Amino acid sequence: MARITTHPGAMLQHEFLVPMGISARALARAMKVPPTRVTKLLRAETGMTADTAIRLERVLGASAGFWLNLQNSYDLTREQVAKAEAYAELAPLVAA
Repeated sequence: MARITTHPGAMLQHEFLVPMGISARALARAMKVPPTRVTKLLRAETGMTADTAIRLERVLGASAGFWLNLQNSYDLTREQVAKAEAYAELAPLVAA
């Protein structure tokens, strides 16, 4: 069975905030967004938006594309796992 890839909020927490010693509140201040936007992302209660990705690029240096690719990969694998049986029933079309 396939596994769901890492949510961008988990990546943000474990690869950026913890090693840098930055709190969610401090990150939100630097990004000029409400703290709830950051905390919901860290808890995987919401996904990465283009706006959040651009703001993270500005304050942390990792590209907006990096953040959006993480979200896309997470969404894709989550869907593949959730609907694996339904997708297994699909067959490629062949020319008549």
